[in-house]
Amino acid sequence: MRLSLQWLKQYVTVRWSPREIAERLTLAGLEITDQRVVGDDVLLECEVTPNRPDWLSHVGVARELAALAGTTLRPPTTAGPRAIPGRRPTITIQDRKACRRYVGTLIDGVTVGPSPAWLRARVEAVGLRSINNVVDVTNFVLFELGQPLHAFDADRLVKGRIIVRRATPEERITTIDGTARTLDPSILVIADAERPVAIAGIMGGQATEVSVGTRRLLLESAWFDPLVTRRAARTLRLASDSSYRFERGVDLDQVAAAARRAAALIVEVAGGAVVGGPVDRRTARATTRPIVWAPAQAAALGTTIPATRQRQLFERLGCRVMGSGDRWRVAPPSFRRDLTQSVDLLEELARLTGYDRLPITLPRPQAPALTPTPALSSAPGAPVVDLRQREQQLRSWLVASGLDEILTYSLVSPDDLDRLTGGRDNWSSLSQLSGGEPVVLRNPISQDFSVMRQTLLIGALKTIAWNLNRHASDAALFELGRVYHWKAGMPIERRILSIALAGLRPSSWDSKPTTWKLFHAKGILDAVGQRFGVDQLLRWEPVDTVPAIPWFHTGTDLRAWAPAAEALPANLGVVNQGVASFFNIPMTIEVVYAELEWPLWWGQPAPPAMFHPLAKVPPVTRDLAIVVEDAVPHAEIASAIRTAGGPLVQTVTLFDCYRGSQIPAGKKGLAYTVAYGAGDRTLTDAEVTAAHSAIVSTLQTQLRAAIR
Repeated sequence: MRLSLQWLKQYVTVRWSPREIAERLTLAGLEITDQRVVGDDVLLECEVTPNRPDWLSHVGVARELAALAGTTLRPPTTAGPRAIPGRRPTITIQDRKACRRYVGTLIDGVTVGPSPAWLRARVEAVGLRSINNVVDVTNFVLFELGQPLHAFDADRLVKGRIIVRRATPEERITTIDGTARTLDPSILVIADAERPVAIAGIMGGQATEVSVGTRRLLLESAWFDPLVTRRAARTLRLASDSSYRFERGVDLDQVAAAARRAAALIVEVAGGAVVGGPVDRRTARATTRPIVWAPAQAAALGTTIPATRQRQLFERLGCRVMGSGDRWRVAPPSFRRDLTQSVDLLEELARLTGYDRLPITLPRPQAPALTPTPALSSAPGAPVVDLRQREQQLRSWLVASGLDEILTYSLVSPDDLDRLTGGRDNWSSLSQLSGGEPVVLRNPISQDFSVMRQTLLIGALKTIAWNLNRHASDAALFELGRVYHWKAGMPIERRILSIALAGLRPSSWDSKPTTWKLFHAKGILDAVGQRFGVDQLLRWEPVDTVPAIPWFHTGTDLRAWAPAAEALPANLGVVNQGVASFFNIPMTIEVVYAELEWPLWWGQPAPPAMFHPLAKVPPVTRDLAIVVEDAVPHAEIASAIRTAGGPLVQTVTLFDCYRGSQIPAGKKGLAYTVAYGAGDRTLTDAEVTAAHSAIVSTLQTQLRAAIR
């Protein structure tokens, strides 16, 4: 919208320069995109947000300037001219929801002709073409007050009637732009006794257009439903300055005032007189619900605003402040339909104070520790968890592990889901993973963004492919994001952490580059669990059958679980090469992927690391080689060794795993180094032998291990 600075100065006086005015308005939310000097005027181009239709007028912007500068607004007079006796027009509203108010004013004896210089200058300053004195007045009031108006040639209205109704099927009208248009019942029209004479809120009809021969006018000022107007404009592919305002909502209480203002100006520039007074048909009244406000809420802005100052700022905006003390009721004016709750008032205080004057502070949301399962619950009376700090710690630890953070789209393509699951018929496997059905958008921006993601894997694979196909040697990524699904008829959001590793693992000074493997990801997750104090609650177990997660290779799927947990906190595996190739990842690259529900890993803070001095004497080491069933995990063996050896066992290290001709089928050979020590003294050979013998006996009896 274009604003004239000279025009604005009729309603408000500020000491700011044009540049300062532009800066103050922009900081307050009304962005000034351009300003230029034309003659002795300065024209401002502004971008008005959809929630502020009150800014679509010079008086509305002047009101904002007055509030920002603390000066007085001088609104134009809306008294209206004196009416002469006579018969008033007949106005009927059939659709009482789509038209809540219609004011019709009959003006007789006008002389249609060129506009005076001041009026022509005003309408041309905002980019309009001067047409005649009557039409120019309606445009002037539109840009002055923000209320659209329309003038009919009253002598061309059949039986002098106005009916606000829906169009009938295939009804036609030729608008003032000379285009014949076919209407339908979704479109609201202004009709006389026989035909439509205007498309409500959008454009008038040619049949009743004001011309040089017009002597009697019927001036329309109305309120039309924004949704009805918007649909009609889209259906007809027709837009106007009027529809632009009706679509955003005009002030119901200003309809009659704008009619009086326009009638007075028409009588001034075109002569004539109002006959019988205006007819005001109203089906609803503007109501605004008072907002409960506590002055202490302003502290959320990070600065102190005295209560008296808050009241003053609210009143500058046209609000009515009721009450005192620590609890107020603030009633917004009818033209501020966007003020509905206390946070809206907080935003108004920030705008009028100046965002640039508020101190820079970081929000610190606080919430109790989540208790998704009894096993991972916080102890009673535990302090609240700083969510932001916890997530930042997680990010820092993952970056320290050599990973890079990524952010990917929450919307995915159905084709991507088909690639993961093997086809639309297999989408049920996603339901088994997430616990609900996919969320499919009814009105997506495109087919490629039509389904809410149920896993972060799609974004990870696309990012890996993008990097590897541009000659990056590796991709070690993590993402903290949300996934979505339907459950019991409700959309559910879950916070997920994903880790994706592919390509070469960076080398260090004492080692050669190696490829990322599944157990690298497991080690990273174990370290994260340890940091958050839940490592003892988590157990890893392999899945040897066909996995429920379709994108993992069979036999590579590991799952972490917690006792009494309702859901598996983590899934880890190697992505099937067929799935990876669908996303343009080379077949030679192995992709390791892990996904876990992040809130389940909050737990309690890990205990502080304790310093232990170096032992005065070195430990005694013994090697142990055994043969066990393939199904026996290393963790169970290491636990058995520690338990049987007692406090003398310092470390248990697995240094070899062998399957071959010397080992029976279905079994594996494992070799361990066990370090024994007492810390403050040298162990005797008898003590070490006794502990080692107890370990061997336990492995043989409990795990049916054969000693090699």
